[in-house]
Amino acid sequence: MYEMTDLQYQAVYNVLSFALASMMATTMYLWFRHTAVDEKYRSAVLISGLVTFIAAYHYIRIFNSWVDSYEYSAGKVSGGAMDLGNPSLTGVPFNDAYRYMDWLLTVPLLLIEILMVMNLEERDYNEKSKSLGVSAALMIVSGYYGELATSPHVGCAGSFPCSSSCTSCMSSSLACLKPQTVSETQSFRPRSRPHR
Repeated sequence: MYEMTDLQYQAVYNVLSFALASMMATTMYLWFRHTAVDEKYRSAVLISGLVTFIAAYHYIRIFNSWVDSYEYSAGKVSGGAMDLGNPSLTGVPFNDAYRYMDWLLTVPLLLIEILMVMNLEERDYNEKSKSLGVSAALMIVSGYYGELATSPHVGCAGSFPCSSSCTSCMSSSLACLKPQTVSETQSFRPRSRPHR
């Protein structure tokens, strides 16, 4: 953690708060409106809502960890207005692991969601979901190891090649996939409500 001015602290605080509210609102919208899309895409929309729900939970934890890492001393009244100083570090460490735990859950779900809307054969879907899920988990775990490494050379030497190869594997695997028919993948249109 680093020393911060009041403006820097408030900027991070407000961005985290805005992101949290956005993800909670997106979750509610996706879950309430999943019936407005075609039947074959509803599971994918529900998974999108699950992803934003998981992200919102972890952002709550990140937000709380951020607040616990800093504290303000009592302000002084000057000229009829409260003059706040800069926050100081409390000594409570900020937990970096919440981001990685979030990605460990949400990235495989997002990859499965991509496969769900591509109308793949069941065998292809099962094979790709397993390989993409394992690659995503390895990418995230190796990235976390690289962040935890005390020596930058040790962390980069081990985790960067592993994470990069997993990312390349996932990208090439997705690029090689072809949906069953183009017309089926382009039929994703919200259903309009009947006029009364």
